[in-house]
Amino acid sequence: MPATSDDPSSMNQYSYEKEQRLLQHLMETVDTDEEYLDADSDLDEEPNLEQGEEGQLNHEQDDSPSRESSEEDIATASRNSLTFVGKDKQTRWKKISPMPRTTKTRSENIVKVLPGPSRLTKNFKSPLEIWKFFFCDEIINIIVVYTNKMIETVQASFSRDRDANFTDSEEIYALLGLLYLAGKYRASHLNLDDLWKADGSGIEIFRLVMSLRRFRFLMRVIRFDDKTTRQDRVKIDKLAPIREIFDLFIEKCRQGYHHSEYVTIDEMLLGFRGHCSFRQYIPSKPNKYGIKSFSNV
Repeated sequence: MPATSDDPSSMNQYSYEKEQRLLQHLMETVDTDEEYLDADSDLDEEPNLEQGEEGQLNHEQDDSPSRESSEEDIATASRNSLTFVGKDKQTRWKKISPMPRTTKTRSENIVKVLPGPSRLTKNFKSPLEIWKFFFCDEIINIIVVYTNKMIETVQASFSRDRDANFTDSEEIYALLGLLYLAGKYRASHLNLDDLWKADGSGIEIFRLVMSLRRFRFLMRVIRFDDKTTRQDRVKIDKLAPIREIFDLFIEKCRQGYHHSEYVTIDEMLLGFRGHCSFRQYIPSKPNKYGIKSFSNV
């Protein structure tokens, strides 16, 4: 007996094809009504037809099981091997790259550092710890030194010395904290008097940190470089007013986080409408005026 498949769909297809071949054989051999009746009786005795004719009928019946078994063999081989079989049942796709085992990976293609936080930052838990790593004490001290130099030049214009007192790192931290807090409350376009109001409509934490007079004074005199030598440095460096702090911040970024070996350099326009020689205007951007920066993505 020919082999059959356990799949019900394949068995139904096999029975249908067998009946079609049987009908075709009967139409070719029957010439009279008596022969048609004999053939009809032979239809009920299906095993006799399969064993009696050794011609085209048995030959065609043996083709379908062999084809089905070959497809099963291909599917089994695909599951047990490292290849995929295409829809045409002939094309094979390898699951791994056809690189010979004797070929060594080039040294420049070996990933030696995994992407993610470095050993210096991977144990940080709070946002304050992460912020203080990137804006380290060295950066804050630079701001304090250059701000005090600026305060020294303007002290003569104040009648009271307490209105132009020198600053320190703790006060600079407080000033930066208020600027972050104003951004959190979306108060960048509000009047400062509204933030420091004591009638209940203002934000109390602003009054508790420092007075409005002191805040305005620090925002006026805060500096990130030596103003007396800036003109000479601007001729060769457009980032001269923040170059020292900018380089320290970039170095902290390199120390605190490792990029993947596969990164893309993209650009973005940071909204800015102040005085800047390299400010750009791009009408298609949400912030049409700003500073274009490039970063890894």
